[in-house]
Amino acid sequence: MTILKQAKSIGDIIRLQAIHRAENIALIFNDKPINYSTLDKMTSQTANGLIAAGVKKNNRICYLGTNSSHYFELILAASKAAAVMCPINWRLSVNEILYILEDTEAKIIFVTNEFEKIVNKVLLKTAKNITAINIDDFNDWREKNKLSDPNIECGLKDDVIQLYTSGTTGYPKGVRLSNQSLLLTRERESQISSPEWSKWHDRDVSLISMPCFHMGGTNYGLSTLYAGATGVITSRFDPLNQIKIIKKYGITKQFIVPTALRIMLEEKSLSNTELASLKYISYGSSPIPIDLMAAAMKKFGCKFIQKYGMTETGGSCTALAPEDHTIPTNPRMNSVGKALNGVKLKIIDQRGEEKKIGEAGEVVVQSTGNMNGYWKNTQETKKCLLHDNWLKTGDVGYLDQDGYLYLLDRVKDMILSGGENIYSAEVERALKENPIIDEVAVIGVPDKKWGESVKACVVLKLGITQNEAEIIS
Repeated sequence: MTILKQAKSIGDIIRLQAIHRAENIALIFNDKPINYSTLDKMTSQTANGLIAAGVKKNNRICYLGTNSSHYFELILAASKAAAVMCPINWRLSVNEILYILEDTEAKIIFVTNEFEKIVNKVLLKTAKNITAINIDDFNDWREKNKLSDPNIECGLKDDVIQLYTSGTTGYPKGVRLSNQSLLLTRERESQISSPEWSKWHDRDVSLISMPCFHMGGTNYGLSTLYAGATGVITSRFDPLNQIKIIKKYGITKQFIVPTALRIMLEEKSLSNTELASLKYISYGSSPIPIDLMAAAMKKFGCKFIQKYGMTETGGSCTALAPEDHTIPTNPRMNSVGKALNGVKLKIIDQRGEEKKIGEAGEVVVQSTGNMNGYWKNTQETKKCLLHDNWLKTGDVGYLDQDGYLYLLDRVKDMILSGGENIYSAEVERALKENPIIDEVAVIGVPDKKWGESVKACVVLKLGITQNEAEIIS
């Protein structure tokens, strides 16, 4: 993967792969393969289409839809046009989509067919002149444009992707990620000093099924392309389809969230023969119960890697290695692992002073992957980004003597009762050890005596009845 060290933008990924791996399959969507040479030409045509539509350097373009090869084509094309790709969460309401679309100041939005009616409602509510292009018409739109690369300069520190994340104000915040952020994240995966489980090879076949409006889906696709590997894209997660695709295409890597992992395990047709090609499963975005992890390791028979990160860090900043996945004897299974190459961690108090080993405080991250800042939100950027590119995560945790990070809670979810800090996540973990509890959420409620007291909202497993006192005992 050293050929890509000269890349200065996300668009350079496809330019270089088209030279060195022209006939290798880059993406497969709906059983249709696209090789690197073809993808390079398509992205140049699309970039020229964006420019012809009036998209200028640093302008935003939007995408509302499920995963598709067009999504990754648009990311690469936006980079070639020195524009910025803004995927929108299709689970949001009309008003939330309207807010994001207007916030980006985009003049063009690409939409998959199932969300065209929603976009039409959005466009009726805005006074801005925005063009919507249905993905069903995308190929015809692209083919009208020149094949030549527009060769517009796009710098390492220029924004290339803008993902929206919920904020303290209730309005989503646009996280500005640069070419440098995304390229250096890929580069550290390929370093000789990196462990084998973190590396990608051009013979890998990845499954991209997690939503691309989150870092998980987008990053997995970019890692695939950076490696010159093959990415098989599904429009959305479906357990039966997932199993079929793993077997059909010989999937070697996939990223999945714990909920989706549980759904796959519950699928009766799942057998070890369907999963024989899998080498690594990365998981993250939420805590995973130990019993689920044990069942998954037994069923899938491959190596597991836990990832921790956030949109603002450009994806993963820590990983719990396969060798740490020893259940139930290893207490490090309660951690999110150690800092990845190019990442530093520390724990600080409310004054910004560094805490000692084993002491809880806010997790801050220094990483080459950290965001440029929040779009049009200097105030929130200053709160989050500290000096020397340290970024406040909003997570409460501590580091052990070997550098493993343990998360306790979100800063805003910490309960202050009688002068004591109570971490809702710790209480939730304790309650989840009760075999009759299916789901649990712990919150702080006002209390005249203690300031706040702890309230647990629990969902019992199907067919179980038990009263409050029995659970507390």
